[in-house]
Amino acid sequence: MRVGRRRERQGSAAAALRRLVCSRAAEVPSPADWKRTVVGEKSVVLVRTADGGLAVLANRCAHRGVEFCRRDFGNDQRFICPYHQWTYDLRGTLVGVPFRRGVK
Repeated sequence: MRVGRRRERQGSAAAALRRLVCSRAAEVPSPADWKRTVVGEKSVVLVRTADGGLAVLANRCAHRGVEFCRRDFGNDQRFICPYHQWTYDLRGTLVGVPFRRGVK
C-alpha cells in the first residue's frame, strides 16, 4: 500500500510539472521563432517548430553546460553553443559536432 501511494504522488507531481507555464504560445507565432525565459531557476527556450508545434528546450549545451541561447527573442533554424559550436535543431536534437573525428 505505501509503495503504491508513493508512486501515485510521484505521478501527480510529474503531471503538475508538465503543466508549468513558461510563456505564451502567441509570443512565438512563426516557425523557428523562439523566446528565452526562466522556469523556476532553469533557463529554457520556447520554440515554434517547423510543423507549428511548440518545444521547450533546456538552455544548456549537453557538452559543457554552457547556455547556447543568450538573446531574449529570435528566429533561427538551429542553436549553436558558443563554447565548441555543438549545433541543435528546433526540437533540441544534437545535429552537429565539429571535429567529431579529431583534427588532422
